[in-house]
Amino acid sequence: MAMLSLRMRDSLKRKVAALAEREGVSLNNCINATLAATVAQEEALAFFDERLRGVDLPAVHRRVMGFMGKARPGKKPAAAEVERASRGSRNTLPAPSQGGQTSQASDGEQVVACALLCRNL
Repeated sequence: MAMLSLRMRDSLKRKVAALAEREGVSLNNCINATLAATVAQEEALAFFDERLRGVDLPAVHRRVMGFMGKARPGKKPAAAEVERASRGSRNTLPAPSQGGQTSQASDGEQVVACALLCRNL
């Protein structure tokens, strides 16, 4: 594990120390967690920037908003809903309900489908 000597303003150190105390972690753990979150955010932004390069963003927006427009208040997705959404095609939609009518997607299915949509760009 690497060691780092860090200089920071006294006022910032007091604020970070207070945050660490509220969170019940050491100052070192608080700084490490904050740095890790910042790096993860940057990596995610770089991933999506690369993934979306050359993609018709207005078309993606219309596609996502069209799907999200079908949202209804719901519960956390059940494992079966996540599995059904993950098995779907690029146009992941919920399975038809009995009687041949298409059921509306739960909020959980909406989130899973949007994640899959981004993965399949």
